[in-house]
Amino acid sequence: ASGRSTAYSFMLLLNGIATFATIFIGQFTIGLNVHNAIILQTFAGLLTVAIALKYLFSYLGAKGKINFDYLKNALRFGVGVHGTTLANYSATSLCILLINHHLGASTVGIYTVAQSISDRVYLISDAVATLLLPRVSRDNTLNRTSITPIVFRVTLFVLIAISVTLAALAGWIIPLLFTHKFDGAVPILQVLLISAVFVGGWRILSQDITGRGHSMLVASIETSSTILYLTLLALTLPRFGITGAAWSAALAAALRCMAGMLGYQYKNKNGNFKVFFKPSVGEIEFLFRHWNRLVRQPR
Repeated sequence: ASGRSTAYSFMLLLNGIATFATIFIGQFTIGLNVHNAIILQTFAGLLTVAIALKYLFSYLGAKGKINFDYLKNALRFGVGVHGTTLANYSATSLCILLINHHLGASTVGIYTVAQSISDRVYLISDAVATLLLPRVSRDNTLNRTSITPIVFRVTLFVLIAISVTLAALAGWIIPLLFTHKFDGAVPILQVLLISAVFVGGWRILSQDITGRGHSMLVASIETSSTILYLTLLALTLPRFGITGAAWSAALAAALRCMAGMLGYQYKNKNGNFKVFFKPSVGEIEFLFRHWNRLVRQPR
């Protein structure tokens, strides 16, 4: 598994090098504009995919044999993953466009300052989901149905502690980092920190659900949340300004997290919603006992 991880990292590096090389060469041959840059980047991506497929067939010993059932499942999974990414990107981009349309570019600057700080909070849950949950899904000796709620609770507790601390220090942090011209971002940051807690919880749940092969469910929840968020923005921005935008983000994130908990319970055939919030005796000890197995590099 460590070899496959190295190969995956190499493919990411190769894609970056290929993209840079094709654009660099294109600048002195066909010239650079938006159209040519897209074509060159697409070519670099196709080159990386071709090399990755060659490595995959070599590793599996498939010798080019096509498994259409696998392709069908892979396509469905990929559509879900990319649909989730697209919905998340659309929510962020359209939010900025709506704020700019209603309140102007200066207000966009204030909002993005608050957003840039709050976004750092749920990087913790991203790290946990990336390093921990894929290993849980591969390790059949762990109780996968129980451990995700435990990780969810512990991560949520950490995010709440960090968010409360940042909210209390926001009036000092923003002037220090961005000068007093951005003091208007302080109350926005305090509201967005509420959103960050729920976003962090959702990241844990979404990675678990995706890891079990239900990426389309995650994409559906993400898309529904984006539609709700943009609707709330359209309703609140004209009346409440960026404060309304921040509370819209918090509400949409909370509902998305709740939908993730329901989706997780549904896929695990477990209707006990309290499992996410009711600590069990010895669960911290359980995490420490299995920590090395969960986060170590697989061999």
